[in-house]
Amino acid sequence: MTHSGKDTAERILDAAISVIVEEGYGALSIRTVAQRASVGIGNLQHYFPTRSDLVRAALSRALEEFEVGVAARGRDQATSPEERMRVAIEVILDEQKRSGSCRLFWELWALAAQDEQIAAAMDGFYRTYVDKVADLVGELRPGIPRARAQRAGAAVTSLLEGASLLRGAGKPRRRYLAGFDDTLHDVIRMIVERA
Repeated sequence: MTHSGKDTAERILDAAISVIVEEGYGALSIRTVAQRASVGIGNLQHYFPTRSDLVRAALSRALEEFEVGVAARGRDQATSPEERMRVAIEVILDEQKRSGSCRLFWELWALAAQDEQIAAAMDGFYRTYVDKVADLVGELRPGIPRARAQRAGAAVTSLLEGASLLRGAGKPRRRYLAGFDDTLHDVIRMIVERA
């Protein structure tokens, strides 16, 4: 893909994500995204033929941003497997403070219950997410079977993603959530130790 083509695809993807975040998935149409990205419908469909392709690309970008965030912070802070896990958790928790990120995932979670293509895209995203966490678990617990690392990765992923429902952007800051992030770290440590 040319530099210009890459810029166009990124602009289209930015427009699609902003529609989902600001107006909900129901408002996501090829025409709306094309207008927001200032491209023709044919040009948009050259890069993303369907709404599902747009959603898959949005999920792919979210995973890539997570990896970049972990890598960037990890270069400065993570020298051990424990530190790499801590940094990964912090990147996820920090991302939950962004309303766009939370709204995007909340919309897609709701939609996945009704749309098989979106459910498949979400499943692919979470399979990769769990595998990345399982890699970290494997670093912390060398020698455990991959299936056990993945089971622990699934538990950690579920815990972190579910936490967004209570502590995500725009959620009320309840008094009982004071110290919640520390508790998440403690519970994740226990999950890894018992893997």
